[in-house]
Amino acid sequence: MSHNLRLYDANKILSFWHRVSKEMELRDKLLQAVYEVIDEFNKELIPEKRLDKSPETVLLGSGSNLDSMEVFNFIIIFEAYLENAFNINISIADEELWDHLKNISSFVEHVHSRIQKIELL
Repeated sequence: MSHNLRLYDANKILSFWHRVSKEMELRDKLLQAVYEVIDEFNKELIPEKRLDKSPETVLLGSGSNLDSMEVFNFIIIFEAYLENAFNINISIADEELWDHLKNISSFVEHVHSRIQKIELL
C-alpha cells in the first residue's frame, strides 16, 4: 500500500511540473508574440515613439511612448496576431486590462490569465 501511495505522489508531482512547464512555455510564447507585434508596430511609428522589446517597456501611462489610441491599436493588432499565429480567438480588452498595461510583463500575465480562463470553460 505504501508503494502505491509513493507512486501516486510521484505521478502527482510529475503532473504538477508538467502543468508548470506548459504555463512557462505559454508565457514565453506570448512574450515572443508581443515582441513580434512590436517589430511590426514599430514600422509604423516615428523613431522616438518606437517600443523597446523588453519586459519592462511601459505601454500606457508615465514613461510610455504611446498615446491611448496607439495602445488600443497595439492591442487590436496583438489580438489578431494571437488568432492567426495560435488560433486563439480572444478579446483581451476588458475592464482589467488597463491595470495591466504598466509594462509588457504585466500585459503578458494578463493575456496568459485570460487564456487560462478560456481553457477552464
